[in-house]
Amino acid sequence: MIQHLLLYPPVSIRGRVIRSLEEAAYELRQYAIEHRDDEARRLVHLIRDVRTVFDAEVAEGRLRAWLIATDNERAPPKPDSPKKSVA
Repeated sequence: MIQHLLLYPPVSIRGRVIRSLEEAAYELRQYAIEHRDDEARRLVHLIRDVRTVFDAEVAEGRLRAWLIATDNERAPPKPDSPKKSVA
């Protein structure tokens, strides 16, 4: 099932760390109900309708955009990439 694809880096919705699109759909639905957020509800349907990897990439991009737009983005920081030293 495509919805089980992992999110990297994970995101946080309603204070819970979300690691897959499936978890995101559940938490978004709860958020949409609590806040009467139609955009979140549409995003839930988009995620649940994912059938291909491309659909999953689009859904993840829209999820991250929604998180930023609604100031819900509190994802754990990305691990630092090893920096190459120039000698």
